Amino acid sequence: MKPMNKYLKSVLIIVGALVLAVLVWYGFLAGLEKISRRRIGILNFVIYAIGSGLVGMIIGYGMVYGSRLKKGALLQTLAVIATVLVLTVSNYLSLRHWESGKLVASVSSLFFDSLRENPYQILFWLVAIMTAWSLTSKKPSS
Repeated sequence: MKPMNKYLKSVLIIVGALVLAVLVWYGFLAGLEKISRRRIGILNFVIYAIGSGLVGMIIGYGMVYGSRLKKGALLQTLAVIATVLVLTVSNYLSLRHWESGKLVASVSSLFFDSLRENPYQILFWLVAIMTAWSLTSKKPSS
C-alpha cells in the first residue's frame, strides 16, 4: 500500500470515530432532554456519565486504531482536542435543535451558557477527556 493511502485510511478512521462520537453525545443530550426536562436527576447523571465515557472511548480507540496502534503524547493531545471539539459540536447541535434552529452567537457563549444551566456538565466533559487521554497513553492506566 502506498504511504499516502495509509495516511488517508488513518484520517478516514479518525474522522469516522469523531462523527460517531458527535452522534452518540448528541443522541444522549437530545434523548435525555426529551425524556426529562429536569436536566440533573440521579438517572440523568448516571446516563450522562456513561455517555461521556462512551464518547471518550470512541475517540480514544478511534485515534489509536487510526494511528495504526501507536500511542503517545502527541496522540493524547490530539485526542483531548478532538474530544473538546466533539463535545462542543454536539452541544451546539443540541442547542440548535431545542432552540428551533437559532444560530448561537459564539462557541464560548455556548460553552458558558451550557455550564451556567448545568454546572455538572464539566464533570461529564472531564470524564470524556480523561477516557480519551488514558486510552492513547503509552503507559498502562492503573
